[in-house]
Amino acid sequence: MTMKSILMCLSLLALAGTAAARDANPMAQACKADHAKFCKSTPPGGGRIVDCLKSHEAELAPACKSALDTASACGPEVRKICGDAKGSAVRDCVKAHASEFSEACRATLANR
Repeated sequence: MTMKSILMCLSLLALAGTAAARDANPMAQACKADHAKFCKSTPPGGGRIVDCLKSHEAELAPACKSALDTASACGPEVRKICGDAKGSAVRDCVKAHASEFSEACRATLANR
């Protein structure tokens, strides 16, 4: 699984789904205003939302920038622990193996 695939999965989990899921997601909360401001018309999938947010990195709120940086840093852990999992299988893997992730990644990946 490539870093872009992992980021795509994380961004979809973070920025898509039900309102309740978004509200429970730390990354979605941290980037909610920036997503609406800079990337509202960006279609989900293929890592486009993350790419859009990163293209506005200098303009992002500190909390969003931090959440994106941490999610990017967790990519290798997700790949190592979850292998080739895709879509909802990534979320299921992260939940099933939460104790295997670093503390920083557990905080970022919580509620996915």
